[in-house]
Amino acid sequence: MTVIRIRFVAAPSLISAAIRAAQLGFPYTHVDVEQRDGLLGAHLDGVKLRPRGYDAGPLTRERWIDLDVADGVAAAFDAFLRQQLGKPYDLGVAEDFAWAAVAGEGARQPPGAWRDPDRWFCSELVAAALVHAGMLPGELADDARPVTPQCLLFAVAAIGRAASVG
Repeated sequence: MTVIRIRFVAAPSLISAAIRAAQLGFPYTHVDVEQRDGLLGAHLDGVKLRPRGYDAGPLTRERWIDLDVADGVAAAFDAFLRQQLGKPYDLGVAEDFAWAAVAGEGARQPPGAWRDPDRWFCSELVAAALVHAGMLPGELADDARPVTPQCLLFAVAAIGRAASVG
């Protein structure tokens, strides 16, 4: 067995404020996955592996969810994530969050758009890796638009265990 660690964080920034507002106050606004050599996730500068602690100063909250999985499942999950390194951030999702926060309306993305493999929003990247590795059923998420950190936390909380809260 292998443990996959998914990190949910909140930070005091304008983008985080828009994401928080679009999620009706849900505090976590970014998602990373712990790797042996750092934290892998999508930010404005794209999908990158960043050193642990890269954002330690500005964080206001942190929660870890651990998923106990078979070694082959973890390998498929990690391989998918590594294949996404260098891809750009999905600014369309950030625009949707800003629109939802200002207009009080839902996302403008078409259903399933979150699965576009050419660019990623942080929680959508992790959700796609979970679907790829068979940990989440993809057909249940086909109509999602977008997959928010809130949606992802609810999904992984159902199959994992809370490791820590900060």
